[in-house]
Amino acid sequence: KIDPHDYATKKGHVVRFLKAGDKVKITIMFRGRAQSRPELGYRLLTRLGEDVAELGFVEAAPKQDGRNMIMVLAPHKNAADLKKAAKDSPETGAPEISEPETSEPETSASETSTTS
Repeated sequence: KIDPHDYATKKGHVVRFLKAGDKVKITIMFRGRAQSRPELGYRLLTRLGEDVAELGFVEAAPKQDGRNMIMVLAPHKNAADLKKAAKDSPETGAPEISEPETSEPETSASETSTTS
């Protein structure tokens, strides 16, 4: 059982990590009677995987690990490339201000001639 607002919050966290180009490991902890119904956790994890399919893919399918169920999501390659490109490029904060070019005054022919 999970409230729609709680699901949306967790989904938002997953989306944020995938957009940043990071992998996400989702763990559901079963307590009490929920341990006898692992199919509910499986459905929840597959639903989450489908909801974020445009940002990432299921790297490790949901699997039972004792009292927990675990699934790993990874971002698509283009998200990882964007993260790498953002890291390599310089900060795009304030634009650089270049100093105005100062040209030396042109000298006329009369100024350059020497008197002997």
